[in-house]
Formats: sequence, C-alpha cells, structure tokens
Amino acid sequence: AGQGVSWRTMGRIHPILLLFPFLWQTGDGTRSFLHAAAFSPAPSLLPFPQALHGHPRSIIRHVASHSCRVPPPPLAVQMGLKLQSEQKEALKHSRWWDPIWRWEQIEQLKDPEKQFDKEALEMAAMLGIEVEEYVRSMSGTAKVSLSSSAYDAMLVMCVRAAQSGDLLGMVHAKEVLSKMEQVGISPDVDLYNQVLSACSAAAGGVMRPCPVRNDTEERRDFIDMAVKVVSYSGGKVDSTEFASRWRTMFPNASIHNYTYTDGKKQSTWKALAQSARFEVEDGEEGKKVIVLRRKDGKDRKKSTTTISSSSSSSSSSSSSRNPWIQVGLDFLGSMRRNKVEPNEQTYNILISMCARAAKEGDDEMIDQSFRLFDEMKKRGLPVNQQTLNALINVCAKSNNLDRMREVEKEYETGSFTPDVFVFSARMKAARSCQGVMEVLEEMKKFGVSPNLASLNTALVAIHSLQGGGEGLKCARVVMEQMSSLNLQPDASTYTTFLSIMAGAAKKEEDGEKFAKEAIEMFGSIKKSKAVKLDVRMYTTVFHALIGIGLQKHVFNEEMRGANMSKFALKHLMSMKQDQVSPDRRAFHACLSAMALAAKLGGKETIGHVNEVWKMMEKSRTPFDLACYKTLMEAYSNAICARNGSVYVLEAEKVLDRMRTGGRMPDFQSYMTVLKAYENSAVRGGKVVDYHRRALGLVVRMQREMVKPTTQVFNAIIAISGSAREPSGWRHRKRNRRLERGFQVYDMMCEKQIQPDEETFANLLQCALTTAEVKIIEKLMEKAGVEKTGVICTSCIDTLSRNPIQEDIEHVSQTIEEARKKNIVTSNMMMAVFDFYKAARMSEEALKFLQQAKEDKIPLNKFVLSAALKAAVRARDKEASETIITDLETNHQPLGDLVRAQIDHVRKVFST
Repeated sequence: AGQGVSWRTMGRIHPILLLFPFLWQTGDGTRSFLHAAAFSPAPSLLPFPQALHGHPRSIIRHVASHSCRVPPPPLAVQMGLKLQSEQKEALKHSRWWDPIWRWEQIEQLKDPEKQFDKEALEMAAMLGIEVEEYVRSMSGTAKVSLSSSAYDAMLVMCVRAAQSGDLLGMVHAKEVLSKMEQVGISPDVDLYNQVLSACSAAAGGVMRPCPVRNDTEERRDFIDMAVKVVSYSGGKVDSTEFASRWRTMFPNASIHNYTYTDGKKQSTWKALAQSARFEVEDGEEGKKVIVLRRKDGKDRKKSTTTISSSSSSSSSSSSSRNPWIQVGLDFLGSMRRNKVEPNEQTYNILISMCARAAKEGDDEMIDQSFRLFDEMKKRGLPVNQQTLNALINVCAKSNNLDRMREVEKEYETGSFTPDVFVFSARMKAARSCQGVMEVLEEMKKFGVSPNLASLNTALVAIHSLQGGGEGLKCARVVMEQMSSLNLQPDASTYTTFLSIMAGAAKKEEDGEKFAKEAIEMFGSIKKSKAVKLDVRMYTTVFHALIGIGLQKHVFNEEMRGANMSKFALKHLMSMKQDQVSPDRRAFHACLSAMALAAKLGGKETIGHVNEVWKMMEKSRTPFDLACYKTLMEAYSNAICARNGSVYVLEAEKVLDRMRTGGRMPDFQSYMTVLKAYENSAVRGGKVVDYHRRALGLVVRMQREMVKPTTQVFNAIIAISGSAREPSGWRHRKRNRRLERGFQVYDMMCEKQIQPDEETFANLLQCALTTAEVKIIEKLMEKAGVEKTGVICTSCIDTLSRNPIQEDIEHVSQTIEEARKKNIVTSNMMMAVFDFYKAARMSEEALKFLQQAKEDKIPLNKFVLSAALKAAVRARDKEASETIITDLETNHQPLGDLVRAQIDHVRKVFST
C-alpha cells in the first residue's frame, strides 16, 4: 500500500490481498463491487501511489481534490474504524480502576473476531489461511489498517491505574505492548521507556488497588450513602437489612431514585455490584449479601494476573521481592522477547525505580540496582551522569554510605564531576544534623556552589532527623548561608524552617519560646508578602501551637487554654482572607492544638472545636479516623477543666457520629472514650455508671469485630481506682472499688487475657489497706508477673493515704526489695518522698536519698526537688544546701518552678 502495484508484480501478490475491495458509490446511489485500484488488474483511475501515503483521511482529501466520487476506505481500514468506534463506546464508561475490566478489554484486543468481520475471516478460511497468518499479513502489508488508537487508549488507562498505586496496571501495560507486537504494531524502545517511566512513578513496594472510586457522577452520591449504610452494619449486610437501614439513615432519599439504569428498574444489589466499592455474595434463603471492599483489596473474588506468573522470565540474575521492581524487570525481558533492544535510558528508569522503592536499611534495592548497572556495562551501553545520579539516590534512600562511596569512585573513573545532585543525595543519607552541615562544607572544597534546591534539601534532611534544639541551630546556619549567597527563600524554604521550629517547640522543655518565634516569623512573612502563602505554611503554625500545648507549664497567658484555641480559630479563619483552602491535615492540626488547650479552656475551647468541625462539614473535607479521634480527645481533655464532666457523654456520642459518617471506630477510638470516663471519675464523677458503660463498650467492641485486649481491661480497672476514697474508709468492711476491680480481673481470666504489670498497678490503686495490697501481690505471683518499679510505685502511692505503722513496715520492705532487684526508678523515688511526707518522716526521706546516691541511681531535678521539700520540713539546712548545689551544678536548665523553689528555701533559712 502506498507504492502501487504494476502488472508485472501481480503474479507475486499474496492471495490475501484479494480481500481488500473498494465499495464505490455510483451516481444513482447504488453500490457496485470493484476491486481496489491498487490491487486490481484494471488500470488505476486515480494517482494512488501518492494518495495511499499517510493517514486514511489523506486519501479522502486527495480523492476529493480530483473532483471524483469519493470511494469508501478498503475493508481493512473499515475494520480499523469499526474497532475504534467500539473502543470509543466502551471507554465512555471506562472502569480503568478495575483490573478485571482492564483484563477483559485486553482479551478483546487479542481476539481477531473482535477486530475483523466474520465474512472476511470465513473467506480467509476458505482460502486455507489461518486466522493468525491473516492478521499478521494484514498488519504487515497494510499498516494503515490496524490503528494503534485502541492500544494507546488502553495503555493510558493501564498507566493511570499504575500511577494510582495498582501494580496490575503495570502488568497490563506490558501485556498491551506485547499484543501490539503480535498484531504488527511494533512499539519501539522509546514507547517502552515512556510506559515504564510513567508506571515507575508510583513504585513504592506496595501492591494495592486504585484508591479512586471513579463511579459516574450521577451515581457518586448513591455509592457514598451506600458505603455509610454498609459501614454502619460492620462492613457486611444482606439486601433486606440494607434497605431497612437505608430508610432509617436517609428517610428523605428514596433508594428507588438511584436504582434505575437506562429507564429500567434494577435490584439494589445489582446496582451496587457495578461499583468497585462492593462485592455481592450469595447468602442464606436466597438473599444477597453486600460486602464493603477493604482498602487493601484482599477480598476481591478473582485475581486477574499473578505477579509471579508475569515475572517468570526476569532478565536479571535474581528477581527482586519488591513487586514493582519485579514487574519492571519483566518489562526488560518482554522487550528482548519482542526483539526491542533496551538502551541506557531503560536502565536509568529501572535504577530510578529501585530508588523510589528503597527504604532505610534496604540492601536488596541496592544490590538490584548494582546488578542492573553491571548488566548495562556488559552490554556496552554508555554510562552517563543520570545513571550515576540514580545509583547514588538508591544509596541515599537506603542510607548506605559504603556503597555510596563506590558510586563516587565511578564518578572519578568516568571523569564526571560530582554536582549538586550528588551532595543533595548525601545530605539525605546523613545520620545527624552535624552530618548535613559537613556535606555543605565539603561542597565548598569541591568548588560546588549550593543552589536554593540543595539548601532546601539540607533543611528537609534536618527536619527529618528531628534534632530538636540542635536541629534548629543547624537550620539557622543554613538560612544564614542562603542569605550570604543572595538566594531568595521560597515557600518551601519557609515551610520547612517553620516546621523545624515547631518540632523544637514540641521536643524541648523551653519550647514555648520556639513556638512564639515561629508564630512571629509567620506573621512577618505574611505581612511582607515575600512568598505566596500555602496551606502547608499555615499548618506549621498549628504545629507550633501543639508544641505549646505539650509544655507542662506555659507562662504566656495569651497562649493558655481558651486563649490558645481562640488564636487557632482566628488563624484558621484568616486562611480564607488569603484565599487558601484548608485541607484535612490543616483541620486535623488545628483540632489537635485545641484538644490540648481544652484541659484549661473547658467549655469555651469546646465551642471553638465545634466551630472548626462545622467549617470542615461546609468545606466537604473527608473525615478520617484521626479527625474523629482528635474530637474525642478534645471532649476527654475538656473534662479536666472546670465543670467539664458534661462532656463525657459527648465523647461517647462521637462513636455514633463515626458510624454515621461511614467510619468504623477502631481500637484507639474506644480507648479515648475509656480515658474520658477515667478523667471524669478522678474529678468526682459517677464511677459506678462509668464502670457499667465501660463494660458495655467491651460488648460493643466484640460486636464490631474489635478485639478487647489487656489494655482495655486495664483502663476499666483504672476507672474504679480513680474514684475518691469514701469517708471513714478505715472502718469500713467492704472496699467497693476493689470489688469492681476484681470483677474486671475475673473477666480477663474468663476470656483468657493475660494480665500485665499495669493490670496489678491499677488494682493496687483500688486498694486501701496493707491487707488488700498483700492479696493483690499474691495474685500477681500466681499470674507469674514479676514485681517491677511500676508496681512498687503504685504500692507506695496506695499506702500514702494516712499511713499507719503496718503501712510503714510494708513500704520499707518494698523499698529494700526494689533496691536488691535494682528496679528503683525516679517515679518510685518521688512516691517514697511523698509517703515519708504523709508519715511525717523527713529524716527517713533524707536517708533514702543518701542510699540512692550510694546505689548510683540517677537523680533528676524533679526527684531532687521532692528531696528538697523533705529537707526543709526536717529543718536540715546542710542537706538543703547540698541538694541546691547539686541542682545548680548538674541539672541545668532548672526551669522557672524549680528556680522559684530554690529562692523560697534560701529565704526560709535566711529568716
């Protein structure tokens, strides 16, 4: 085609060419059958040698220009157009996210009957020509007949699925390329590289289905509401119960409005089966069971292709356990089977895939990338700077400095100069903030001037190391270097630097000043309009507020309690003025800061929290479990404030809101509610009611397939132990707190849940007398739990309530036992000082301090502060001065409270 056929070559024409007729349109509208001019023994009426070059549309344009009747295209072109129209109709309702649908489409591409008419195939059979030979001959002699548009569209969908995280998308892309080779549309190495590069962008070593629902817009609301109904039912519900729950949850939305397809009524389960979010199974009595598909895709009924079968012939000497690299290596083998020689760009893409999939300490990815590198050199392909940069990136991601030095030797062998990319990779591999600064100094020795991108990489590396105050010092040096090089910081620079300051505010004891500095810096950036503010920069301010909330003592009244939550709300609302839309992370960080402020803010802070929640609902931000749990933490912390007991039930109601929102409460959600019960019980709440509600939560957890663990029962025992002692408890025969604790302990034994040290520590908090303490210690020995520092601390705390002689004797035995086992902790020492304070035995407290020094037990400033109180009560000036000297010498910074205590002690002894 395109060259014309002379009379002399007619004898050498394959019989299959006789299957290319033209249907000419006559003047009276009738059709007549004639052979194509290019293949007919009749002379050509049109200059076909020029007309047949290029696309079929060029034929039509050329014929029309000769003022002749326009002939229809040959049969092969008709088949190609038919295939394109069918594929276009199929892709209109594309389910690219569904691997089953993709595989069915690929199977249709492989089927010759889907590409050519039955008449043509039957004629080929009459001539004794096999279907495969027919397809190859048509593809080889008339390239224009088989358009690659259908294959290109299928490749686009497979690549899209792979980029969304579905590894099968990459497998299917390889199958499409192989089929293109079979039908004669030979893909070159550039097409292979383009597909491989696009698919490798999501290489992370995790195989998961596409997270995109991709339901059509008119069905999106129906699917979202159905997800909430099935989630509320535990992820599995039959069709009858589904309809009942739908009417309960959505009384104003009839389900029949969503179950019509093309004007025909459809069963609910059939409508849901068309979505990727659901599976439909056969249930009892002929009912259909609707199952919500999990995110990991483990409950898919059928698997289209297994990775092992697709990678059976890997080109590498040893296949990688990482599925993305495994399929990438199979791409290499597929290219060779199709006689497409890979070039250096192919190997560069595969090595870059190893870099994307590499993790810290992952030597497998390093070995695989070096095997590819050696194979590349054996084939005589040129090694360029991009190859070495990809190799060094693998070493940086795996944090392997030894193999990185090997790559640096390759730079010297190949006469390549280390560039900014190499030093940036070394910064990522640095194991300390000081290591990052050493790389920056080494850049100066090589004469490589750092640019803005490399300095931003240094800041990111410092931030990832979470160095606290030390990291902030190094970040300040980087910012100064940026200023000396006249480099203008961008939004990424300021965001990372503010994040480092917020991290220092969370980690350091005096983090309040770092948080205040971060907030002031953000204000100056906003005022100067140096860069465009984005949502990440706003989020760093919320993290700075979280750092303030984590501080034990906050001295700035503007950042305490309700004032801090009010500032956070004002900061969030100012985002609209700057035309910045808050995302889920910004909302979550804001709620986290408010939850910490709720301990002091109480009712006013909860009002701010509710306003933020309403803003989330208006913005249609998807609520995840973290947002709901943070809301529960805010209610739980608000209980600690004045008149905060009213928020106990609000924290429990969030569980129902989670189910209504299509989220199933997890283990941590229930633990947050139990913590709310405990906070209220400590402040005089209804312990009996909370104990009953907590046991009800255990039943609900079992019903919703959340397994109660030792931690849950420990929290329930802690609720009983948090109750206040009844008046006259010394003379009462029954200890109802301990009875409730033993009730929970018996439940643990029945469910065969092993108690731990925290279980007995909480039981000790329920005890009131030495006799009860001894009973718990016998239970502990029977359960095989050894006495630890935590248990000794709880025992001493329990007996600190108005101690009598038998309590003093038991505590002395406990202290001696702890010294022999070397399990004395700082918390235990503080409990001992509190006990001696209650027993008015300050001299014994000082003796215990001396014994701790002889045993070389590390003392912190809080223990010494408690010992100082005992020395003052004993009126021992010499011991007080010794403790003060130890504090000022070995425990700087002291903090404002300890410093105020020291000044008070000196003032007492001076007067």
